[in-house]
Amino acid sequence: MGFLLASIIPIAVCWSQLRARSWIYLLFLWVGGLSGLCGQQVINDTLLLPTSLPTGSYELEMAWSQFNAPIAFANPPGETNQLYVAERSGRIRVISDLSQNTIQSENVLNISTNRSVTTNGENGLLGLAFHPRF
Repeated sequence: MGFLLASIIPIAVCWSQLRARSWIYLLFLWVGGLSGLCGQQVINDTLLLPTSLPTGSYELEMAWSQFNAPIAFANPPGETNQLYVAERSGRIRVISDLSQNTIQSENVLNISTNRSVTTNGENGLLGLAFHPRF
């Protein structure tokens, strides 16, 4: 009996706090909705856009052909000559020297052999990020 009571009391306390928070959230939504109905939208007339596209010739240049569907690029914090490349298939490779275009032959990560990685639609390895203290 003591165990059952000890497990019910925290649930009741959490439920009462949740109900109080819900009422506060509803109050903010209601006040925000009223202010939106009473307020008037102001048109931003300070934004100036060009009336025509700039002219000129542009060309694309293939930088690296060794990658298969590169989708994300990132460099570690403080590093300026190294670039990590994430491929959609599940590989992460490193360009260890950007000035010489030196690509390491081994992968940092390779989950492309895992059958659970699919690349159809919006699937696959879609991003890459480093912790600030990497």
